[in-house]
Amino acid sequence: MWKIKFYNEFIHLMIHIVPLIILETVFYFSYITKIENDVFVSGLNDSIKYAIQQLELPEYIIQEIKDYLNTTQILPELYQDMEDSYKARDENNNNLKLRMFFSLHLLFNMFILFVFVNPLLNNKPKMIFSYPWLKKIAFSVFVILVMFLFEYFFFVMVIQHYIITTNAEMVYYIASVINTL
Repeated sequence: MWKIKFYNEFIHLMIHIVPLIILETVFYFSYITKIENDVFVSGLNDSIKYAIQQLELPEYIIQEIKDYLNTTQILPELYQDMEDSYKARDENNNNLKLRMFFSLHLLFNMFILFVFVNPLLNNKPKMIFSYPWLKKIAFSVFVILVMFLFEYFFFVMVIQHYIITTNAEMVYYIASVINTL
């Protein structure tokens, strides 16, 4: 009888944890990363304009920079470098996404394995499950541990290695902002 209760409670907890993990992963890759990039580029453009205003450069210096950018045709080269850097960035980020979804697939398979294998096991109850309040604490600790481990894994394996923008992209934005002053 204790095994059925444990099994049902574990299933109940995992039904709540697994969708949260999947939702967070999908939400990060489909929404947060796009917002991060937009906010970063917007902030970079505003910072460049502000820095140039604070430097109080004479108009002729700004005009010389603009003339240089326009006469050397360096902007198309910088734009091409930026486009090339997108490919490397996207490849890195797609690899992170695939790695994360593969890990989710493994987690889901372990959950399914537990669902089907656990009823086949016939062990005696552990002492901790003799006390209902200890059982509740144990399950709460389990949920917290699973979520903590996922968040840690997600941060270390994905967020730290995700590339929001590239150096070539920043150089192009700096040159294009200066060119539009």
